[in-house]
Amino acid sequence: MAISLRLALGYVSGKKETHYAAELGVYRGRSLQVLMSEGMATGANFNWIGIDTFSGLPPLGEKDRELAPENSPYLLRPMYDDTTLREVEAFLEPMGMGDRLKLYEGLLADVLPSLPERMYTFVNISIKTYEAHLQALEYFYPRMREGGVIVLDDVYNRRFPMAEMAVNEFLADKPEQIFQLTGSDNVGLVKRGLLVKHGPDTIARIKR
Repeated sequence: MAISLRLALGYVSGKKETHYAAELGVYRGRSLQVLMSEGMATGANFNWIGIDTFSGLPPLGEKDRELAPENSPYLLRPMYDDTTLREVEAFLEPMGMGDRLKLYEGLLADVLPSLPERMYTFVNISIKTYEAHLQALEYFYPRMREGGVIVLDDVYNRRFPMAEMAVNEFLADKPEQIFQLTGSDNVGLVKRGLLVKHGPDTIARIKR
């Protein structure tokens, strides 16, 4: 996460301007905490938004049920529902972000149309389901600055293959390709996808 955030800053303009960033799928707020800490460490001026139902995965669609591995826990019972907006707000409050952090509770279909119109430097998509990935990419992709970075947290997650299908379908007619980031966390090896929004200058830098 830290690498991807610094990479985004390396591609876009200077640190003194305001950068807008988002996380979709906040859950308990741990990854958002890491990202905000890294943003402060860079010295850049980040404004963050976080979006989550704060009550578990959204309703599964037909594609989710069709692609889910047999006996996947989320087919049988709610997952990621052991959190609330109030708990996450309390967890992140010591960060001292004030009006530079706004958390939204609800489904993407309801929240995204209400967001202020702006261009984003960094977006972390960690939302598991097929339709939610399409909604997220359809909204944020055209609103990414040239060189802006989208992290696709679940694109290589074998427990949620619907994420990869949605991402591949969305990118089928786009010039970007997914780069794989491999690292580790408290549960072991983790692979994430990274997408750099292209423009003439970005393509030239990547080729170098």
